[in-house]
Amino acid sequence: MQLIADIKDAKDKGTSDADLAVARDYQRKAQFYIDFIMSENSMGFHAPEESLRILSDGINMCRLGQLALRGEHPVPTHLAQEAAPAAGVVNVAQKY
Repeated sequence: MQLIADIKDAKDKGTSDADLAVARDYQRKAQFYIDFIMSENSMGFHAPEESLRILSDGINMCRLGQLALRGEHPVPTHLAQEAAPAAGVVNVAQKY
C-alpha cells in the first residue's frame, strides 16, 4: 500500500508517466505475488517456507519500486558486471 501511495504522491507532484513506469511495473509484480498468497486458500499452511518466499519476493518488488521513485533503482549484482547501468540508474551495491 505504501508503494501505491508513493506513486500517487509522485504523480501529484508532476512526475511523468514515463518516469513512473518502473515503479508501476514493480507494483504490478508485487500485487501478483500478494494475490497468489491470498487466493491460494491455505495461506501457507501446507508450505509455510514457500509462502514466506513468495511474500518476501512481493515485499522486495515493493521496495524496488520505492527505490525507482527516488532514482536509486539498483542494478542486480550479476548484471552490474556484464553491462554499464542505464542512464539514471544507480547501482546500490557499489554505492554503499
